[in-house]
This record gives sequence, structure tokens and C-alpha cells, in this order.
Amino acid sequence: MFHTALAYPVRGERRGRRIAGSLVLVVSLALLITVPVYAGYLVRLLRNAAYGDEAPPGLHDVGGLFVEGLSAVGLVVAYAALPMAPFVVASLPPVDVAFGRAGAVAFAAAVVALGYVLPAVLTAYAVAGSVVGGLSVRRIGRVLGSRSYLTAWVPAAAVVGPALVGTWALGWVGVAAIVLVGAPLVLYATVTGCYLVARGFAGAVDLPRRPVARRR
Repeated sequence: MFHTALAYPVRGERRGRRIAGSLVLVVSLALLITVPVYAGYLVRLLRNAAYGDEAPPGLHDVGGLFVEGLSAVGLVVAYAALPMAPFVVASLPPVDVAFGRAGAVAFAAAVVALGYVLPAVLTAYAVAGSVVGGLSVRRIGRVLGSRSYLTAWVPAAAVVGPALVGTWALGWVGVAAIVLVGAPLVLYATVTGCYLVARGFAGAVDLPRRPVARRR
């Protein structure tokens, strides 16, 4: 599955147009207003990959992507609020507590935990086609405890994590480096990671492949 995932971002017809549009979308994330559109595209990636599509979806129906992305952002905020709240409160005045080693370890553990849970939440939402799917604790818990999801998430994290850290490091080089190197790196990594976790999710819940005619 890992080899298939590595080739997944460059598969499909009109891939040049799709990749170019996706790169523009990634670069424009600095404007913030396009964040829901990109989130919606990731939801569509997760949905199509979970159902067995052999190539990434296109960027058509931007309005639909925006709406789906808003729901996805809402789910991320809802799930992240509880574990992140203590760290946010501790860093605000008048509390403003300095994090020691234990605090740093706790924060890193919370980030990793969210990184494990959120892809499953978003895939559940994508597959169900409604926010209710992303709140289905029983189904999501089943996925999180499955070997299928774990063995897919580990290589996904190994691809996405270094890409994000590397892009952040490129910020010290300059904006041009982020645009020319970081954006393609993030796009490739996120598409590959979405494919992996979506297939792991599908294996955990025995999700059937849908007919080609229903794919979008």
C-alpha cells in the first residue's frame, strides 16, 4: 500500500492542471480565507481514497469544498479544544506559566495524540458525508484501535511530519523557498498521507469500494 500511496498524488487524467491548481491553493493558505477550501479538498481526498479511487479528485466545485471544509475545521477545533485548552490557558496572562520539561513532553504527547485521532475523525466525516459521522465516537474508536489504521497512520506520519517541519525550516531561508520547495512538498505529503489513512480507515470498518459511476 505504501508504494501505491507514493504514486497516488501524480495519478489520473489532467493531473498537470490538478497539481497546478492544488499548488496555488497551498500557497494561498497564507491568506487564511482559503483554509476551508483546502480542508474541503482534503475531505474529498479522504472520501475518494477510502472508497478506492485510484487517483486524487479534481478541484471542481470550490463552493462545495468551502462548505465541507468549514465543517472539517469545526470538527478539528472541537476535538482539539479539550486537550489544548490547559496549554492555552497556561500561556495567557495573568497565568503565563513557563513550560518546563514535563510541560513540553505533555504538549508533544497531546499533539501526537491529536495527529492520530483527527485523520480518523475527518475520514469518518468524509465517508458519512455529514458532521454526525465525525462525531461517531464508537466507530472512530473502533478505527483508532485497529491494526489497519495504525499500520497506515505510521507511514503517513513519517511522510507528513518531516514535510511540515521541513517547510517550517524553509521559512528561515525565505518566502521563495517556501513557495518553490515547501508548497510542493506539503501538497505531495498531505495527498499521500490522506490516501494512507483513508485506506487504513476503510480496512478497519470493512468499507466497500463504490461503483466507478458514483465517484467524483
